[in-house]
Amino acid sequence: MSVPDASRPSSLLLRILSTIVFIPILLLANARGGLAYVALILAIAGIGLYEFYRMTEAKGLAVPKLWGVLSGLFLCLALSGGLHPWLAFPERWLGTSAVCLILGLLVLLGRGKPSAFLASVCALLAGAVYVALPLGCFLLLREMGEEAWKSKSYALLPFALTWFCDTFAYGVGRTLGRHKLASTISPHKTVEGAIGGILGAVVAGFLSKFSFASYLGWADAIALGVLGGSSDRPGTCWNQR
Repeated sequence: MSVPDASRPSSLLLRILSTIVFIPILLLANARGGLAYVALILAIAGIGLYEFYRMTEAKGLAVPKLWGVLSGLFLCLALSGGLHPWLAFPERWLGTSAVCLILGLLVLLGRGKPSAFLASVCALLAGAVYVALPLGCFLLLREMGEEAWKSKSYALLPFALTWFCDTFAYGVGRTLGRHKLASTISPHKTVEGAIGGILGAVVAGFLSKFSFASYLGWADAIALGVLGGSSDRPGTCWNQR
């Protein structure tokens, strides 16, 4: 007989509360654009980078979090030049990001642990590639549209796809999850949750087409859903057994 996981109710409550708080902030920042939207993305990037480096520390890698986080934030700023005149210096932000990375490498060298040096360097660089760079692309999306409403729409699409994907994956995984997806990486992820996540992202594609992304065709909505659901974290769900 399995023992119920006491963290499940609190995890679900946290998801609901964070959604209630985050969605109005996202809509307001996206509507205003400029520095407000940049500040939101930087806040998300900062939290994501800190959590990423905290996880690497839990694996025994002593990564200099401060320099990693700063490097990632400046990398995001390098992609935000079109959103405000104050930010229109991508080469400066990129150079500052590189300097922070170099300082982080010097910290690692000073610790004198050659056995873990290469792994720590890879973890430091991975924060910029895995967390900061994708989030910086959100800033590029916000300035891509030929018209203001399209720019706002482009910026909202990834959030909609991700939120529906995670929500469906979590719900389907908790209620129907039986077959492990990648037990050695994340023991709670299931095949059913992954499929639910992809279906949720497709639903998000259709809803986006009818609400704020009328330029999408049927094939576009399906393709975005499948790609978004497959590339996101489609197994973010609990196995009930």
